[in-house]
Amino acid sequence: SPLKRAYDTAVIAGETVHFGELQKTDTLLPGSSRTDLLELLTQHKSKKRLMIVGHEPDLGRFAAYLLGSSDSSLEFKKGSLCRIDITAFPPKGFGVLRWLLSPRQLRMLKK
Repeated sequence: SPLKRAYDTAVIAGETVHFGELQKTDTLLPGSSRTDLLELLTQHKSKKRLMIVGHEPDLGRFAAYLLGSSDSSLEFKKGSLCRIDITAFPPKGFGVLRWLLSPRQLRMLKK
């Protein structure tokens, strides 16, 4: 997301997990459509790993969609991270939730 807090979070997370360049996009602004986000992800389908930093409730709904639910949401606290593995873009079938960590859990891992 191009909004300051999300971008700052992306910088910190990206440095921690050694991601490369950051890209700001209006596609991750609050109220964005799932279709637009899927299109954006498809543009990056050649990448093995992709980190998305966005806003609730949209990010939680999109995560749930990747896991096979079109009418529910994962709850992300500010600063949470999760990993969802998918096999293709656009997603065919359900993704697999590998982990979902709260800010408190992330702080504990840092120690």
